[in-house]
Parts: sequence; C-alpha cells; structure tokens
Amino acid sequence: ILHDVGKGTFLAKLRSKTNVEFDLPTSAQWEYACGARSSTPIYSGLAQSEDAVACLAWYNNNAGSKTHAVGLKVPNGFGLYDMLGNVVEYTYNSGATYDGASAGDGEEDTPFIDPVGRYDTSTGSTYRQVRGGAWSDAPGYWMDLRTASVCAFYLWTKRDTFIGFRVVCPVEAQWPRN
Repeated sequence: ILHDVGKGTFLAKLRSKTNVEFDLPTSAQWEYACGARSSTPIYSGLAQSEDAVACLAWYNNNAGSKTHAVGLKVPNGFGLYDMLGNVVEYTYNSGATYDGASAGDGEEDTPFIDPVGRYDTSTGSTYRQVRGGAWSDAPGYWMDLRTASVCAFYLWTKRDTFIGFRVVCPVEAQWPRN
C-alpha cells in the first residue's frame, strides 16, 4: 500500500522524478529490516554491551557530536548500516500523542497489528514514530540494542542533526540506467 505523503514533500518529488514508489517504512517494516532475520536480541549476535554498541552504532561516546558517513560500522544481515545509531529514523507510524504505538518493551511488534496512522489535518496528527538511535544518545537510553526498541514520536516537521529517514520501495522497482 502506497501511503499519501502530501504534495511538495521530498518523497513526492522523489516519486515523481524516478517513477518509483518510494515510501517511509512502517514501524514493523523498519523492525524487520533492522533485525534482518537474526535469532539474537541484536543483529550482530554479540552480547549486549558497550563493545557491541561501539561495533554497530555511532552514539554519544564515539560520534564526536556529529553524524558520520554510512558504511563505517558493521552492517546487519541484510547489509543495512546504521540501523541502531547515527540518526533516529522517521517511520510512517503516526499519532497525535504517544499512545497507540509499540510499547517499547523490547517485545517484537506484531506486523499484522502495525500501528499505522495517517496524516490528518483535522486532528493535528503530525507526530511520526522514530526508530533506532542517534549519535547524541547514551548507550542504553533509546538504543538499548533490541531491534524492537522504540525511540519516540517527533513532530513530522521537526528538523535536527540527529533525525533522518530511510526509504523503502517495491522489490520490482525499475532503476533508470544512465
């Protein structure tokens, strides 16, 4: 299902320019991508520790108060980098308050009950769930290294150096050849 992203947004422009149905991942899609089918609590297979954090993520003790280029830490089993640290990532999940989303208790979300909201100007539902961890986080604060870890909800219009996003697209997307 392709979500309505609103005219003039980055994703709308990206869709128009590439003719590919880019979207924000839902929280369950993000969690699946982060865990990469790992059977361990963190995708590296390492025991949860500060060494595991340093291996996988940029956080407040190793980031030097800034974001870093992607690909400098260990990727997960799908080859995705920085899922647990560098910047928190917006998902499509939204809500007017902190209610109605994943509990953040480390238990896996049920993909069939993914708490997806939609932008509704009449209710002011402008908060989006962010997942992962950021360069400004202490190990164990937001990114406790469980792939089901939930960070927070931020106003969708919030911009900061520790917030970013990752896009998803259909598997069958045709990429333009130069």
